[in-house]
Amino acid sequence: MAQKLPPIESEPFSVEAERAVLGGVMLKNDTWDLIAGVVFEEDFYQAEHKLIFKTIKSLQDLGKPIDIITIQETLEGNGDLPELVDLGGINYLTQLAKETPSVANIESYAEIIKQRSNLRRLISTAEEISKLARESDASSSDQVIDNAEERILGLRDSMKRSSGPKGLKELLGPVYQKIQDSNELGESLVGVSTGFSEIDEITLGFQKSDLIIIAGRPSMGKTALAFNIAENVARQTDQTVLIFSMEMSAEQVVRR
Repeated sequence: MAQKLPPIESEPFSVEAERAVLGGVMLKNDTWDLIAGVVFEEDFYQAEHKLIFKTIKSLQDLGKPIDIITIQETLEGNGDLPELVDLGGINYLTQLAKETPSVANIESYAEIIKQRSNLRRLISTAEEISKLARESDASSSDQVIDNAEERILGLRDSMKRSSGPKGLKELLGPVYQKIQDSNELGESLVGVSTGFSEIDEITLGFQKSDLIIIAGRPSMGKTALAFNIAENVARQTDQTVLIFSMEMSAEQVVRR
């Protein structure tokens, strides 16, 4: 009886999504602002696509138009054009532009690329942890678990963070849109209201990534203020607010 071969496992990726993002930016340059903070060169699976994305970014950083001709010229100038020979060279760039299904969905395609990239990194981390566990003796199991936990948490943090520095041009679009939305609504706040007008005037509302520290002497009402803000935010946004205390138990927090 013939031996059954194990299934061939392939890494998660989507060539179609990668092609759609590259072709979309070539067709409509301003879609770069929609995907620049989502995907990066290392998120692309195919080496040729990494190279094309890197070239597109360099043109964007220089404020130059992004199309088949400018990409070809840049690749030739850097001596990178031969890297695309296996895919058809300049003809492949033409195919990317022609076969892009819809520029309107480019953000969704970018998210697909990012999710596949995250899964590949998770697989790689899991393989490293597996190798570490196999090579360790039983007496060091706690250390292996600590190491595995550190790697997983580090992977999660890196997935949340945006990679690399961002240029001013890349940031202007989203910031301008937020300001414009606030003006249209007649609101001065650009963040989440605390429920206290004087605090909102100073902070313009709590922003993403803000670290707000309430300082004062003991028994001056710091905790009460923090709880009031948490309650106000929960009521206004209809969202859950997490309270973490190193001084009080869960029951004490509820009583407050």
